[in-house]
Amino acid sequence: EDRRADFIAAGVDVPRPAGGDDGAPNENVTAWLARIAPVIEQLLQGIPDDPTDRSEEQHARWLLANLLDWHRREAKATWWELFRLAAVSAEDLLDERAGLSGLVFVGAAGGTARAPIHRYSYPKQETALRGGEDLRNCGGEKLGSVSAISLEERTVDIKKRQDSAGLHPEAVFAHKVVGAEVIAKALLRISEYVVANGIQGPGPYRAARDLLLRRPPPIGDHSVREAGESTLDAALRLAEHLGEGVLPVQGPPGAGKTFTAAQMICALVRQGKTVGITANSHKVIRNLLDKVIEEADGLAVDLQCCQKADDDEEEQHRLTFARRSEDLIAAIGQNVHVGGGTAWLWSLPDAFEAVDVLFVDEAAQMALPNVLAVSQAAKTLVLVGDPQQLDQPIQGSHPDGCDVSALHHILDGAQTIPPDRGLFLDETWRLHPDICGFTSELFYAGELHPRQGLANQVIDGETRLSGAGLRWLPVVHNGNQSNSLEEAEAIADLVQEVIAADVSWTDRLGNVRPLTLDDILIIAPFNAQVFEIQKRLPGARVGTVDKFQGQEAPIAIYSTATSSPADAPRGMEFLYSLNRLNVATSRAKCVCVLVSSPMLFQAECRTPRQMQLANALCRYLELARPI
Repeated sequence: EDRRADFIAAGVDVPRPAGGDDGAPNENVTAWLARIAPVIEQLLQGIPDDPTDRSEEQHARWLLANLLDWHRREAKATWWELFRLAAVSAEDLLDERAGLSGLVFVGAAGGTARAPIHRYSYPKQETALRGGEDLRNCGGEKLGSVSAISLEERTVDIKKRQDSAGLHPEAVFAHKVVGAEVIAKALLRISEYVVANGIQGPGPYRAARDLLLRRPPPIGDHSVREAGESTLDAALRLAEHLGEGVLPVQGPPGAGKTFTAAQMICALVRQGKTVGITANSHKVIRNLLDKVIEEADGLAVDLQCCQKADDDEEEQHRLTFARRSEDLIAAIGQNVHVGGGTAWLWSLPDAFEAVDVLFVDEAAQMALPNVLAVSQAAKTLVLVGDPQQLDQPIQGSHPDGCDVSALHHILDGAQTIPPDRGLFLDETWRLHPDICGFTSELFYAGELHPRQGLANQVIDGETRLSGAGLRWLPVVHNGNQSNSLEEAEAIADLVQEVIAADVSWTDRLGNVRPLTLDDILIIAPFNAQVFEIQKRLPGARVGTVDKFQGQEAPIAIYSTATSSPADAPRGMEFLYSLNRLNVATSRAKCVCVLVSSPMLFQAECRTPRQMQLANALCRYLELARPI
């Protein structure tokens, strides 16, 4: 409040984070804390302070109590970020990924007289803007939103507000708080039930309570996977025997988690069950819905899907859209078998047990409290994802165990899910054995195996990338942080060499065809390096690790850009991230190339965690062939 008063005195519009669109529960913060305080007190009653002295049930109650205020803590961090960015100068915004600085007005790019769209150019800089973000002017005043942005051309189209139509900013930054009232209140309802009825036993919110307790899947006397059974057969068999509770499904790179989930959903619909799908984004939800429809067509399953959409969209084959949550909920069980929506849909009181089974896709990217909240929509919860790949960024400061995803909570530090606690998809359909060996050893406790035939994958021709497996292209440079001209030039030379040569690609089925530019993925941790590579290789598939999660190609090239550990702009935890290294290297079907400065392998580690991070990169070097 003190900081807010300072900004208001300076003429900056900073709304109070008290309710509705401002991001906190729909009452002031003091009233919300007063409302949850007695519930927290009752949940914590009799629980020892020392975690080692707690029973399983006591720890689950402690966790639930500390998750009750999770959304306010997250919103608090977001509001402080607004205060911080509003005080940053235009010059300093050049170094902020949430902003753009050095804007130069280019001209009109559409819109209306009251809400024009103006195009601006900007100099090279790291930015997280991708389109759709709400923008504030340097200083904090509301300006408009990002209509479009071209990272290649370095232009941004800003849709102005009526009161900002005549302003041409020197710098802008993005800031938005998405209200979480409905999710926070769903979590409160679960907590109130636990206070009144206990955390164990049958009854409502069974999936949430089992998740907190890390209970085994609800499959009775059946095994998660029988001897000699494929993971798909196991998944379909489990779909026939699911009771009330939680079934986790961990899918490493190329293991077919989307295909498996779609097949399970079709099997459940055949049984007469209704199914919900949720994830952190509409795009992820739509991807799984599209796969469900594709599999339903192949299996001749009669099903209809509906997705909650904010904008008007035209009906498609087996897929309709609902603008209002209540319309989708009412349609389920009538003319809709599979419904898709974010946590804001499935946390509504009216969505309580609206479907028989709820699938959470990319469950390693959805925070534990959000998964608990949406679990109220079904008696059975299926969590699909992989904690060893990219996870959800969390901004607030939370107690231990409250800052993880639902799948991280279940794995409890393990690399793979225990065989009695969920289904691990242990066979990749993508990775050549030489790449799979590295991926399995470093990230999946040696339990991931290549499908038969993947050893057939090979690059034929006279180039440095002929054959299959891990490669290392050392490039010496100094003082580079988020971009390296030297690495960009080396990658351009390598790609042009491969494309110019008479090179062919043989897939796992033995099909042979010419290798093209589209068969090469080029990945970098930083947008600045992406720009450098794109300038030299127009039309190439170049992007950050986040952009290419879920994609694949015969060849993947990973450019680290930074000269040394000391130059890493976001520290070792980002540049050496195990999750990012896993995603970047596992995009490759046949050949993976790491392009880096040799100094990255000479990290001076000061903590066990830093040793673990550096070890993964060094292990890659041990297994790779220099080129």
